[in-house]
Amino acid sequence: MGAPSIIDSIIQEVAKKTGLKLEITSKVRTPLEQAKAMYPHFETNSTTLNSYAAYKKEMLSQIRAAFELGKKNKESYEAIIERMTKVIQEQVDKNQLISNHLSNSARDIRTKNLSAEDLKLLLKELKSKRQIFVLDETKTVQPHIHIHLN
Repeated sequence: MGAPSIIDSIIQEVAKKTGLKLEITSKVRTPLEQAKAMYPHFETNSTTLNSYAAYKKEMLSQIRAAFELGKKNKESYEAIIERMTKVIQEQVDKNQLISNHLSNSARDIRTKNLSAEDLKLLLKELKSKRQIFVLDETKTVQPHIHIHLN
């Protein structure tokens, strides 16, 4: 096994410094996995979509259009996922990434197992690392902290 990536090294350093056992729930994603990750956010109009919209509005609009067309046509979950995957793959082919997970430069860290005190400590330590962007998604359906390389 090779050396850990920069982002994994940062997580290991934070875990060691805080003494917390950190569980990574998402690393690199394929376009199919990205579509599956985004689907529930479209279903519930999750606030997570705001983080995509802030920086990647056009890409998000294209994926949302695929989702909405599938819903309008009363397509199955699988058909809508296939439709969304096609859009995401087309974006990837143009080197346009809706998520840093598509380039192996992002991680999601599970938080539901952390106390409020541990969560505060973890966020403080992560935010002290200038190489990463930290997004607190602990108030979502799947509570986690998203980080990606700047």
